[in-house]
Amino acid sequence: MQQSYERVAAPFSGVVTERRTDIGDLINAGNSGTGAELFRLSRIDVMRIFVSVPEVYSQQVSTGMNVTVQVTELPNQTFDGKVARSNHFIDPATRTLMVEVDVPNPKSKLLPGAYGQVHFKLASPTRSLIVPSGSILFQSAGPEVAVVTAKSTVELRKVVIGRDFGNTLEITNGLSSQDSIVAGPPDYLVNGMPVSVQGHTEVQPAATPKRS
Repeated sequence: MQQSYERVAAPFSGVVTERRTDIGDLINAGNSGTGAELFRLSRIDVMRIFVSVPEVYSQQVSTGMNVTVQVTELPNQTFDGKVARSNHFIDPATRTLMVEVDVPNPKSKLLPGAYGQVHFKLASPTRSLIVPSGSILFQSAGPEVAVVTAKSTVELRKVVIGRDFGNTLEITNGLSSQDSIVAGPPDYLVNGMPVSVQGHTEVQPAATPKRS
């Protein structure tokens, strides 16, 4: 049976952001009723933003918390929002908590699919340090850093990784700014192994994070 001029109603008002069909296309709903997507409809009066919050800050983020949002396209404007929910799960691959933030968007200035910065106002900022990415040993028990002790021996110290900056990593727990580390440690390093210090690398304090 052929049908024409059918009306497909959406359960909410929005903007069509993707069109997957044209006039004259054959529309097949399929035997199970799960046919191909015809349109993508986006509700943009309230934007939902997904934020990956580093594990070290996860306990400080709660539902209903006020946040501010900035996007590159609108550098002089900020948008107020609230934490709607989180998945209550730390991703083992990224060590982050997925958080959903709802931002009112009555003038449609925020566009679906855009990237921005979400700023959380946390009660107790965490002091972090920056180390070279190659200094991290990824062991079965978790990430470790080889620290050179005052006796010129190795101490493998467990650390908590925050943000990944590419060539460097943020360390939020396990090191102090007075520690000297092995920049490129081999896998065979063990606790107490004597070392000969030829270069001196100190971990560097990170700039105070904006909780973005």
